[in-house]
Amino acid sequence: MEWNERVKQNLQDAGCDERTMKAFRECCEQETGKDTCNARQASLLTAHRKDLLDRLHQAQYRLDCLDYLLFQLRNA
Repeated sequence: MEWNERVKQNLQDAGCDERTMKAFRECCEQETGKDTCNARQASLLTAHRKDLLDRLHQAQYRLDCLDYLLFQLRNA
């Protein structure tokens, strides 16, 4: 995938940190095969997606705990 401002903005909007964006961009600039570059970029994005999903699940667990406490208070 070619590096341009739209790609950069999309990575920022997705919450990628500077290290991830730098690695993504450097893959575009290296003289490697397209398949190798695409595979590396997909790996970076997949790792970031997993991190986001883990944080989402953690937040959901915390909400569930609060909901339980609120339920207990309302039914005491």
